[in-house]
Amino acid sequence: MEKNSQGVIRASRIAGAAFGNVVFWEHAIRSDDDLINHVDYIHYNPVKHGLVKCPHDWRYSSFHRYVAEGVYPQDWACACKSDKAHVPKYDEIARRAGE
Repeated sequence: MEKNSQGVIRASRIAGAAFGNVVFWEHAIRSDDDLINHVDYIHYNPVKHGLVKCPHDWRYSSFHRYVAEGVYPQDWACACKSDKAHVPKYDEIARRAGE
């Protein structure tokens, strides 16, 4: 990761091709459901890009804090322990988040 002159962290070669073309878009959160959809999207993104198998494997994620606070179960969107894991369909998460 690199910081630019304004102190903003941006992806670099360390992150690999998955973050090679970082794209940002502005979106005003319109409701509690909209916020939930976007947080789900953020937590599942490292899985989508093949950086980890499960959200709990991404050590830089706020997912760990959400688990500690009881918002998510530890096995949310996890396929590493059983077939009964809570694995959301990414296309549905992305659609709800407006991607």
